[in-house]
Amino acid sequence: MLIQAKMKNQLQKYIQIQGVMETDALFVTLDGEKMSKRQFQNRVTFYGKEAGIKGLDALVILFRHTFAKLFNTK
Repeated sequence: MLIQAKMKNQLQKYIQIQGVMETDALFVTLDGEKMSKRQFQNRVTFYGKEAGIKGLDALVILFRHTFAKLFNTK
């Protein structure tokens, strides 16, 4: 299974758990507001540390780069 297929599956689960939202943002705060870039980066860093992942700064940059590259393909 490709990582894109795994990620798609996880995002579908996430959306299903979130339910109907009043925003079109994918990632939101506990208040249902759109999560800022900084908040998202902080969450990735926090959970990366919890998971024992090293090189978290590079991970956040790689995540952002990969998302932008895949998102912009048509």
